[in-house]
Order: sequence, then structure tokens, then C-alpha cells
Amino acid sequence: MPHPCEGANGPTTPDADLLLDERWDEVFVIPDILCNAGGVIVSYFEWVQGLQAFLWSESEVTDKLFRILEHSFAQVIRRAKDHRVSHRTAAMAIGVERVIKRNKCAACSHESFVVATPCEGVDRFNLELSQTAHSAGATASRRSIETR
Repeated sequence: MPHPCEGANGPTTPDADLLLDERWDEVFVIPDILCNAGGVIVSYFEWVQGLQAFLWSESEVTDKLFRILEHSFAQVIRRAKDHRVSHRTAAMAIGVERVIKRNKCAACSHESFVVATPCEGVDRFNLELSQTAHSAGATASRRSIETR
């Protein structure tokens, strides 16, 4: 079974998408959302570390990244099989649902930094990181005001 990886955003033509969708059970396409997610997640980790003024080791970053990607990948595969849709359609549906859910939750006020990720199992992890980042940002702001 071929395993093409979509390394760019939306890399296939609409006609190619239709062909791949028809063969979703024969051609295992790793969707662009998952292929490109690692860099975005690690950029978020860098942002959180910058706000908190500390450094995670490479192994800590790799472990955190692996947990998120592994869970996201499993969710996409499960959704694609359960709904008999392409991996990209499954990933997109999960992502859209996550954003809708976040917009409805009370923790998503304009004052908090909550990141919508396509991985349900790490919600608490992302929320904790986001709240920590928010607290660190508020602390840094208070420090700069106090030193003036």
C-alpha cells in the first residue's frame, strides 16, 4: 500500500483529491495537517518557554511533540475508518470541531491563550500550557510596570 505524505498545504489538485478519496482504503495518505503540525507545535512550545523564561531539553520537547502527534494521528485514522472518509477530510473535520468546541467553552475568553489542536487527549496539556503561558505573560507585564 502506498503512503504518500502531503508535505505542503493542500498539495493535490481537486481531480487528484477525488481519485485519492475514491481509493481511501487502498492509498494511505498522511494529510498535510498532520505532516506540517510538528513545526507549528514546536513553535508553540518555544513561545511558551519564552514566556516562562526557561528551557526544555530536546528530549522533553520531542516527548511532548510525540505524545501530541501520536494521539492526533490515531484520532485521524479512527475518524477516517469510522466515517469512511479520507485522512485529510478526517483531520479537517476534527480540527474544525476543536475550534468550534473551544469557541463555546468558558475558558476561551479573550484574556486566555487557548490553542485549538486536533487532539482531544491532550486538551488538558494544552490548556495547562496555555494558562501557564498566560500567567507568565501577566507576570512579565507586572514586572515591567513595577520597574518603571
